Amino acid sequence: MEETKKSLIIVLKEKGVPGEKVGARAIEIIDKIGVEKVRNALSQAPVPCWNQLKSLANAAKVRMIQADELKAHQREVRQRNIQDKVSNEPNPKKSKVEAPQALDIGDLTIPMENFQVNGKGINMIPLSQFGKDACGMAIVAKDQVGKFLPTSTLSCDPLALLAATKSKGTPIMLPATLLNFGEEAIEYKMCAKAICIPEIQTVVIEFHIEKEYTSDWGATQNTLQFIGNASLNFAMGVHYPAGPFVLLTRIGSR
Repeated sequence: MEETKKSLIIVLKEKGVPGEKVGARAIEIIDKIGVEKVRNALSQAPVPCWNQLKSLANAAKVRMIQADELKAHQREVRQRNIQDKVSNEPNPKKSKVEAPQALDIGDLTIPMENFQVNGKGINMIPLSQFGKDACGMAIVAKDQVGKFLPTSTLSCDPLALLAATKSKGTPIMLPATLLNFGEEAIEYKMCAKAICIPEIQTVVIEFHIEKEYTSDWGATQNTLQFIGNASLNFAMGVHYPAGPFVLLTRIGSR
């Protein structure tokens, strides 16, 4: 009987009977059902064993596990399953979030001649020098400009921030916002560099070709070549008796 009691205690503990009650519960079940029937049920596989014990207990009108004990056991099993699932999951890879990089003046090429105050140039200053009574223009990344807002008058001299968008790669142009903090406003004025093109003296002359004075009218189909040959002949001293050209007018010159 002692071996049967020990085996029954193991089964009852697995099903949720508290340790302080399981010994007395096992004795009660064996007394009501009978040691031989309990021993036979325990000799089976776990699922058939429990089903047969429940059937014998119902017939003997004895409860193997109380309702509150069953609920507490089910809660414990659910909690254990959740913890096991979390512990068995691989550690999720944390996505690398790049910290916003400080926008250094050396990162950008700013044509300062385009920033003026009353037609005069303005100097670039480091962002660390931007503040009260400062003079000049500093660059700040757009995602960091919030700490300088709202705009207010900080200096009696020209003072501004150029809020630019940080970009990877090699950008040609970047969107930017000019924010003034001085009494004198800094303005952006495009100063395109002028290109000097040398002028060539030209004369425009209109020629009229008279068919009756040409020996080969077909040659005039290529007008430029015909005129070139005639000019060459004239330069070499070969003259036609009456033409072939009649100079009508000199249209203009540069």
